[in-house]
Amino acid sequence: MTARTCSDLNEIRGWLLVCVLILVPHAVGATLALLFLDHSALGGTLGLVTLVVIAVRNLSGIFLVLSRSRIAPVFFTVYPVFLLVLTLLDSDLLGTANARLAAVGATSGVGAVSLAILLAVNVAIVTLMVGYWVKSERVLAVFGTPGLGLLRKLP
Repeated sequence: MTARTCSDLNEIRGWLLVCVLILVPHAVGATLALLFLDHSALGGTLGLVTLVVIAVRNLSGIFLVLSRSRIAPVFFTVYPVFLLVLTLLDSDLLGTANARLAAVGATSGVGAVSLAILLAVNVAIVTLMVGYWVKSERVLAVFGTPGLGLLRKLP
């Protein structure tokens, strides 16, 4: 096994691209829901705010990684946790989830058990994603700082 060179680590590939690909369907789904959904079906203002945040922030995250912005590690450390908390604050999480599915053409809704499984999977994905952005050598090589490193450097 050979040691990786800095130029190997300097490329946007592997888990960095996986993080971007995770954002794509959520960004597209949220954008479609904003454009084509009756907003009263979202279960209140928080559901609408969540959709706007998902659409704007996911598209921003994709841009930050592909443009190699130094802000990307901070974004991927803070944003997934923020989005997870915002989602959990939704008083009608089941209704909001079904409204989003309806917006992208899904005919059947999601039940409480499926929603609980989906939330557990999301918590696991957020934990792994944040852990990766905080500890990865590739993140350090591509962006210059891991996780919240850029914020730690500010005076």
